Amino acid sequence: MLVEVLINGYTGQNFSTDFIPAQGGDYIRELSFGVITIAFTLVTFVLYAVVLKIIYNERDFKQNHSQRIMFHLGIADSFQLLIHASTGVYLIAQYESYGWLEKIQGAIMNGMWCTSLVHTALLAINRAVFIVFFQSYRRIFKEPVFYICMTICWSFFLIVTIVDLTDFSLMVYVLPTYTFQYLAEYPWGGTVREFSNQLILYSVLLAAISYIVIFVYVFTHTAPSKRELLLTIQVFFICSYSVFGYCIWTYCPVVDSPTAYFACNFIWVLWNGINPYIMVLFNRKIREVLTSHRFIQIITGDAKSLASNVSVIPRARASSFNQVTVISNLAKNPAIRPASTPPR
Repeated sequence: MLVEVLINGYTGQNFSTDFIPAQGGDYIRELSFGVITIAFTLVTFVLYAVVLKIIYNERDFKQNHSQRIMFHLGIADSFQLLIHASTGVYLIAQYESYGWLEKIQGAIMNGMWCTSLVHTALLAINRAVFIVFFQSYRRIFKEPVFYICMTICWSFFLIVTIVDLTDFSLMVYVLPTYTFQYLAEYPWGGTVREFSNQLILYSVLLAAISYIVIFVYVFTHTAPSKRELLLTIQVFFICSYSVFGYCIWTYCPVVDSPTAYFACNFIWVLWNGINPYIMVLFNRKIREVLTSHRFIQIITGDAKSLASNVSVIPRARASSFNQVTVISNLAKNPAIRPASTPPR
């Protein structure tokens, strides 16, 4: 039944009855689902905001494309987390409405969802280009090229959101399915839904291909520096959850039960919320700041920069790890090659 809704859109006929507010034991279940959703999304949103603030304050933020892509991905994820939190309120209040507020909410949700998929694919491609074409990276990923890529990523949000705000498409949170659905009676809804599904597929394929290329290269050439290797592994886990989520949604049979519906939607919630935990796990700078006595200063903006408050990597050593600095040095003197540089 859930598969029918995902393919054909939601109508009252997809279920045995139209929406009826839950009562008794059913409401206890709905209340539990709502509390879980609100608690996870709000805690994760706060952590995500802190992590993004730390990333933004890094000295080499403007020179590290992977960090900048993750920052933009975090913005898209954060918007979705806030909207997920509002659905927890809908569950607790047993509220279902298809008005303008819900229409705007659904349009922003799907727009942010689509742009986050494109950002994830771009992140994996960026890592592959940096690892495989290390010495040519600066020529391939010039700043104008990077800005064009980011513009394309955010254009997906703009286009999808505008389409969903028209009278021809409506995506809203449907309580019987515990997730956002396109209503079948709107003619463009099916097209946008199919576009989103295809976007998931191609995002997963591009991420998978990028990491196959990275793994083959690393096993057959000199491994990158420890810092770049950790960043590559971090991106790998971010992209891996996309593959996991896609496989669960596409190939795993879903039991026709409220708990199964909620679990399927919670995969989406985790999709938006798992990244800050991965960043904390693999980024030592972030962990240092989170445990630093100057943490409040850095978060509130009282400190001028992260590097001036948290001594994680000595300044001279940190500059040598900077992507652009390393590549510039190689370009000026090809005879100078760090041990981590892949052979020609």
